Amino acid sequence: MRPNRLIVLIILLLGAALAAGQVQTSAKAAKAAGVTHAKAAKAGKVAKALGLTADQKAKIKAIRSEAKTKKQSVESDASLTPEAKKTRIKQIRANAIAQIKQVLTPEQRKKVLKARKGRVAKKLAKALNLTAEQKTKIRALRAEGKSQAAAVRTDSSLDAAAKKAKIREIRKATLDKIRQILTPEQQSKLDALHKGKKRK
Repeated sequence: MRPNRLIVLIILLLGAALAAGQVQTSAKAAKAAGVTHAKAAKAGKVAKALGLTADQKAKIKAIRSEAKTKKQSVESDASLTPEAKKTRIKQIRANAIAQIKQVLTPEQRKKVLKARKGRVAKKLAKALNLTAEQKTKIRALRAEGKSQAAAVRTDSSLDAAAKKAKIREIRKATLDKIRQILTPEQQSKLDALHKGKKRK
């Protein structure tokens, strides 16, 4: 999973509340900022879980504010084509992601990764309508794959390229095992979800 995707999650979850000027925002303040109370509440929980300091909150808020201003400038630029606007906005977002990543500590980034994996797993389980038995088996396979990958990362006999290739093999093997647990219909849904993700 690419590190910058982890920071996208932070932007989505924290951005709403930070834009309102505070993480623990009220329903009235959230509404004034164009944010739903539910989204602001979620942002508050994430900020608390990450243990963001006042300084980090201020820096993230400033980064988002600057990115928002640049985005609005691009959107109102009549000299740009829709495709050019899309490209520039994408770059603005990438720059903001990189800046926010620098604000977080390594431990906070690990927490975001863990939270994102949990969210993805829940969405996938719901989309595929997994049974309790399937969830248990898949959880065991993922834990096994994670343990194998961890062993590869600490293997001093392998260089970076070899480790990357080995971990890729482990992930593929894990996915193949998971597919064997799924029904033909669930496999088709999984394939469709992967194709949709690649198109984004």
